Amino acid sequence: MRYMLVDSKHRKVWEMQSFGSISEDLLRKHLVCDYPARVALTDDVDLWVPEEPKPYSFRFFADGPEYSGNGVICGRAKHGGIAALPRFYGFEMVAGWIAFPRVAAPPTRRPPPIRPGLMPAPGLVPSLEGERPYVMAMYG
Repeated sequence: MRYMLVDSKHRKVWEMQSFGSISEDLLRKHLVCDYPARVALTDDVDLWVPEEPKPYSFRFFADGPEYSGNGVICGRAKHGGIAALPRFYGFEMVAGWIAFPRVAAPPTRRPPPIRPGLMPAPGLVPSLEGERPYVMAMYG
């Protein structure tokens, strides 16, 4: 059975295939949780997310609701069970629905310049007044 796995830790969407039925044990394994919760997306597509809070998250579209942890997108059977994702929901379509929040990079310290006293730091324009000792040291 075909389903999509949203891996929020690695910020990727995977198209998956299971040889048997999609069970709640499979959902617990992919979601890394004890209790998966169903979110109805359409009449025939469901999103399964963990009920417990997780450190990573994803959202539907850029301004949609945010869900913590991984997600499994699969189909819904007639009587409310779990079914395969319909074929007309392609990988590119589903991956376009998912947006990951921006991660603020920690500020990085610039290392102190380790240069000889006569050489300027790269990218600096030397002053035009007086002698240029670094040029004289190189060519003079």
